[in-house]
Amino acid sequence: MSRAVSKGADLPVMKLKLIIAVLLGALGNVPSNLLSAEQFQFHHENIIGTSLDLSIQTQGQSAVTKAEHFVLSEIERLARIFSSYSGTSELNRWQATQDKATPVSAELFYVFQRADHWRELSNGAFSPATGELTALWKGASKIDQLPRSEAILQAAKKSRLTHWKLDAMRSTAKHISNARINLDSIAKGYIIDQTGLALMDQFPAITSCLINIGGDLRSFGHRGTVAAITDPFSGSSNDPIELLTLPSGAALATSGNYQRGFTIKGKRYSHLLDPRNGYPVSQTVSSTVIAPNAADADALATTFSVLSPAESLDLANRLVGVECFLVSKDGTRLESDGWQDYRRNQFSAKGSKGTRKSARQFEVSTSQDWITNFDCIIALELNRITDRRYRRPYVAIWISDADNLPIRTLSLWIQKEKWLPDLKQWYRNDKLRLLYDDTDIVSTISSATRPAGRYRVKWDGNDDSGQAIKAGQYFVNIEVTREHGTYQKIREEIVFPSQASKTKLGSNTEVKEASIEFRRKKTI
Repeated sequence: MSRAVSKGADLPVMKLKLIIAVLLGALGNVPSNLLSAEQFQFHHENIIGTSLDLSIQTQGQSAVTKAEHFVLSEIERLARIFSSYSGTSELNRWQATQDKATPVSAELFYVFQRADHWRELSNGAFSPATGELTALWKGASKIDQLPRSEAILQAAKKSRLTHWKLDAMRSTAKHISNARINLDSIAKGYIIDQTGLALMDQFPAITSCLINIGGDLRSFGHRGTVAAITDPFSGSSNDPIELLTLPSGAALATSGNYQRGFTIKGKRYSHLLDPRNGYPVSQTVSSTVIAPNAADADALATTFSVLSPAESLDLANRLVGVECFLVSKDGTRLESDGWQDYRRNQFSAKGSKGTRKSARQFEVSTSQDWITNFDCIIALELNRITDRRYRRPYVAIWISDADNLPIRTLSLWIQKEKWLPDLKQWYRNDKLRLLYDDTDIVSTISSATRPAGRYRVKWDGNDDSGQAIKAGQYFVNIEVTREHGTYQKIREEIVFPSQASKTKLGSNTEVKEASIEFRRKKTI
């Protein structure tokens, strides 16, 4: 799930017993011993070509490090089976054979079977052999020339061939086509499934875990999760189009054409290709799937990006345990029949509790019509630090008023909750806010720390409880602290515009650059 954000949402570190109880309570009776469990989070880059977020809940710390190493080892073992990049992977060694019944591992055989299942059920919209098409369009983008229609038809024909013949009795697979096989659109989900199941089996002290690889995720054990779906038209990390509550065992995957693609003659084409005709897909810009396991969610997210929205909804509504949420190229949002059962309410998405109104309740002044006409985008770029002891920084981005009282926390990137006081100003201000507003910012807003790079967050003109602010003086605050590093802070007054504008906010040791920009809202 391109991430989802799609990437899916990063989970905060939550050790409060009450929070754990609330999350678990919706799923049934909670064993009393689970309330003593602690939550641990790990993040790794360059895991099967993307990132890994691992969340483990356990009653004791002794096995946590071993569990982390187990997860990494299991992912690496499975990657050696399915990798389309490594010449020594089992998949590629099998591809080197031709017309020979070759014994294959149980893992590869199962994924072959499942790929056949989705290919047949989707009438060819799902294909494990779009490698020829991808190479064709990638090559065309390099020379800035559209591929010839004859070449597209030939590559599509290859993708539609039958690629293997399976023998379940002998656990063999005979390679019977010459097309390039790539199982990435189902294997990543399968790796999540197998790793999570093996982890729970090997470590009885672990009560639950969440594995998120590149935005595709699944929870295991007694605990569900909250997940956000990125708005494909926003580009802001704190601007989800949907916020969901997933029960334990459920998987989520998102596929879309808004982050990757080919540019030819100044026109952008999706990296997702329709194996039935060979052309980039365009009808659906984002497809998110909830399914009983990550392999099926992964495959269906890709499939629903290829099928028409009507075909996708029809298929989802016929599948047990499967729901989908689609965003079409014109911005239309469509959902399967049971999708609403997983949706969190609007106030939860904004970090408020129920329909309670904050003690600081404001009305919009006509002088602040920017709320109607503009999006307020705060951008920052984190510096890349060469110190080998480097740890990802903790970052807080929030809006405060003329009295320095916090109005809205936009982003809170943390790893361990106990280090929150190191974000000195935000932590002090949040204690003040709690005197008149009991919204739990840490559990509803926080997410995992980010690597060096560029990020954007959006402010909609509301406070933490979802109420619109009144006219007045406001400030944007960016606070960054890092283990073995420095403590840095940026505070600048916000000048509300009557026209589009952009203002630089300065830089420091941790922040390479930052800015605040008012963009006119897009109308669809």
